[in-house]
Amino acid sequence: MTKRILFATIALLVTTRALGQETVLKQLKAEARSAPRDVAAQSALGQALLKAGRWKEAEQQLEKVARLRGNAIEARYDVVKVKFESGDYRPARAACRELSRENANCPLVHVCMARAFLVWKRSARAFEELDKALALDPENIEALLALGDAHRLRGSYKESQTAYQRVLTLLPNDSRAFVGIGRIMAITNRRAEAVEAFRSAIRNDPQSPAIQFELARLIGGDEGLTLLQQAVQGRPKWAEAEIALAELYLSSGKVDIAEKIAADVLKRTPTRADAYTILGRARLKVDNLQEAEKALRRALELVPNDPLAALTLANVLAESERYEEAFEQYRIAADLAPNDTEALVKAAELGMRLGRNALATGFLDRALERERNSAKILSLYADVLSARNDREQARRYYERALKAPGEIDRERIKRRLRELK
Repeated sequence: MTKRILFATIALLVTTRALGQETVLKQLKAEARSAPRDVAAQSALGQALLKAGRWKEAEQQLEKVARLRGNAIEARYDVVKVKFESGDYRPARAACRELSRENANCPLVHVCMARAFLVWKRSARAFEELDKALALDPENIEALLALGDAHRLRGSYKESQTAYQRVLTLLPNDSRAFVGIGRIMAITNRRAEAVEAFRSAIRNDPQSPAIQFELARLIGGDEGLTLLQQAVQGRPKWAEAEIALAELYLSSGKVDIAEKIAADVLKRTPTRADAYTILGRARLKVDNLQEAEKALRRALELVPNDPLAALTLANVLAESERYEEAFEQYRIAADLAPNDTEALVKAAELGMRLGRNALATGFLDRALERERNSAKILSLYADVLSARNDREQARRYYERALKAPGEIDRERIKRRLRELK
């Protein structure tokens, strides 16, 4: 990247702190039209279109930039990046092979092939190419970023972080390296460090929909909602961000907005199981049980092993008073999420409500096998024992519940203990 292009990019980042992505694109298009031979202006527009997920426009614009730059290898590589971002493996691989015909010994050619293999989720093949790239240029930023991604895809998080840190040693404000580190921290359940990394990334690239999306998923709440709104504005028709936005609206009680977003996604992509799940959950909240069931069954047709859709369908069946079907669906949901207890707890609560304490006990036994020190499960087990008039055992479980972590009505439990004396 030339100094002129680099300075233009920095200026763009400063400008975008105050402007929305659509406003930025209009401004950049105007600047590109007024200076058709200005490489910096044309490149800034191409990069902005790429961030906005406008693949066809971005590719056309970056092709224009490549011609202006005499088809320099760096400019041609930027064109191929569109295919990486859009997830097109075969076209990406073909473009990289074309690139290699005239630049066989250039590090970026090997990085290009590595990136194509990463789109295909073939990290082993990517490492072969990255070894060649780094042998030619040990400080190649694109190679180091791809190396970090390759290690992360393989699950080698320490090596992945090392690669990203090498990038930051060379370019301290590289948002892509911060994003890579943030993803590692999120995967390894180091939430605070993940948030810190994504905040560093967004400070250096404030209008990136991709970074806004990743940070929003971590933090949630009002700030997360704002970031997701910005991500959806900056990259229209991005289903993943729209579904995440619908999820936040649903959790905040804005059911109608969540339902509308999910329905809009399905108009464009009728095979999005997660959108059907959002629809089903939204309709359950407003007691539209028939339509909720229809949406959830469609979600499970598309992704039969989705535990959330399976659990929500069980809740719909329970609300519809189709109890035997509900119990069976709770079993299915529990099997789909072997480390979770929610389906088992819901089934136990239903059994207790119907006076079927033996059935409830069976579900709670399974729940305790998964989570032996849950205040809620222990208190429910005590309730079942109390209903069966097993006072001594009930008292022991209530006492255990009071010592266990988790939110429960502790005053109620203390009252039950006094009654059992």
